[in-house]
Amino acid sequence: MENIGVFRDSFNPIHIGHINFLNMVKKEYNLDRIILVPTNNLRNNITLASIKDRINMCALATKNMNFLRIYKENLKQNRLVYTVDILKEIKKKYNNCELHLILPQTVLPYFDKLYKIDEILRIAKIRSIASKIYYEFFHKKYTNINKDVIIRREELTNINPTKLKCMLAQREDCSNFLDAKVYEYIKNRNLYKGKNFLFWECYTVCKRHTSRKRFIHCNFVAKAAKELAKVYGEDEIDAKIAGILHDIMKEKTENYMLNLFKKYNITLSPMQMLNPKVWHGLAGATYIENVMGIKYANILNAIKYHTIPREDMTTFEKIIFIADSISQDRKYKDIKYQRKIAKENLDDAVLYRLKSAMLSLIKKQSTVFTQTLECYNKIILRKNEEYKKNEN
Repeated sequence: MENIGVFRDSFNPIHIGHINFLNMVKKEYNLDRIILVPTNNLRNNITLASIKDRINMCALATKNMNFLRIYKENLKQNRLVYTVDILKEIKKKYNNCELHLILPQTVLPYFDKLYKIDEILRIAKIRSIASKIYYEFFHKKYTNINKDVIIRREELTNINPTKLKCMLAQREDCSNFLDAKVYEYIKNRNLYKGKNFLFWECYTVCKRHTSRKRFIHCNFVAKAAKELAKVYGEDEIDAKIAGILHDIMKEKTENYMLNLFKKYNITLSPMQMLNPKVWHGLAGATYIENVMGIKYANILNAIKYHTIPREDMTTFEKIIFIADSISQDRKYKDIKYQRKIAKENLDDAVLYRLKSAMLSLIKKQSTVFTQTLECYNKIILRKNEEYKKNEN
């Protein structure tokens, strides 16, 4: 009887991590062949390459792996196809076989939510290999696991698909993560390219990390940032990216952010330690640079300083700072006035927001960051100098 593994993934794109994982699974579970099943793109996800391109990349990456086959029925099916239905089709085609559904480790925490999981377990055994954190989480959550579900622990080649796509969008060197022929195919086909693609990848990440209410706010800030960028001559797509990502860490716990700072050697000042509510700006910039791999300094600084403005804020940083305050979801009493001055004079808008924020802190007898005062003073001094010049 032939042992056949079935591995369903987006393969967007297929990378070295996939290849190493497949080789390990084949050896660990003594599989005769593995069938790769690239998922369809029925939700018109802009960051997902076409099914044809992903099948072609899978073919290039696995050309010398004779035990692999690629399931191409998805090219013909412009509809939702569940894993259980694919398993039935494969079982019918390979009559005398034992099926093994191979799960990526990221699916393990919620594998029991797979559509018709009981029926899946009647058709196939479930197999995976997971690194320590996923392995331990899985066995802690599922104490009475079905005997046909076997997960082995072993460290895997860790390639973050989001970071890979962000690197590709910025045209950074990705040769260490991709088969050479796949990499060439991506460049020749102009896949995963440019800032517009990068925005939609960031949009997807924001949706994954935020609540519905926060996600709506981030979308409105991206829209406001784009409008202000147009008024003040800044890059509109950069503004959208900074806007959609500015609060990506807003709803994370203090412990989560402290661990992030520790991991990337970020030291908080005594003043920052007293004010956890402002950590998400620095945490967001840290996450976006190191985990997502975005290297645009203007975007990183705008997110970093949108909670605590600095003395020499750039025009772009001011745009994100103000967009956060005047977005469509804001309901302040003076919001119409704030939106009006934002499009007339950016410095006036910054001063107005700074005064409002500092007065609120003073009334509460809370501390005011020195760099916030420096930012306020810098703009006031510059405006005074401009006023004197105009008088003369």
